[in-house]
Amino acid sequence: NAPARDDEFMFGPDLLAAPVVEPGATTRSLYLPPGRWIDLWRAVQYDDGSFSLRRRARTMRGSRQVTVPAPLAELPLLARAGTILPLLRPDVDTLTGYGRARGLVHLDDRAGAMRLLAFPRGRSRAEIGAGESVRSTEDSRGWRLRIRGKRSRRYSLQASLATLTRPFRPEKVTLDGRPVRWSYKRGTLRVSFRTAAGTLRVRQAPGVSGR
Repeated sequence: NAPARDDEFMFGPDLLAAPVVEPGATTRSLYLPPGRWIDLWRAVQYDDGSFSLRRRARTMRGSRQVTVPAPLAELPLLARAGTILPLLRPDVDTLTGYGRARGLVHLDDRAGAMRLLAFPRGRSRAEIGAGESVRSTEDSRGWRLRIRGKRSRRYSLQASLATLTRPFRPEKVTLDGRPVRWSYKRGTLRVSFRTAAGTLRVRQAPGVSGR
């Protein structure tokens, strides 16, 4: 197996960036670390400052050399299967408390809302703030997401159930045992809910696979 090159960079434990370094290149050869990985730009779209899942995500086996698309305006970016990405609201202009210009949106102005983009597989964990976290667990009955926050927030979750070890179509979604509204299309689950600390459980329909 080839080692990672000096021009491949890990951002935390879950994101791998591989800038194009050859003039005119439209593909990028890179070494994937062990595990399963998702080519992020083949799974998400970026529109008006916001990321969203756009198609059924597919995982790639790691511990090997792969070649991925690298169009001119696209930095090759891969996410480890199991990744949970906490995202700010797209209208946030600054993380600081400085400035009082009309229409300027500070982070604190949107502290009660968070977007989560998830590629669940096995067990994983992510920080969503100082002393706050989310834990993702795949089991025989489906998938659950446990949130431990310090304040109540409105979460907008998009989760790719296609990246699970055993993909499935959801039958029921609950928050701490109470049903919540949800939608499912092309391998992507969408749920909006409010909690400070709670467990979202997604149960699979008996005998129905999501592959």
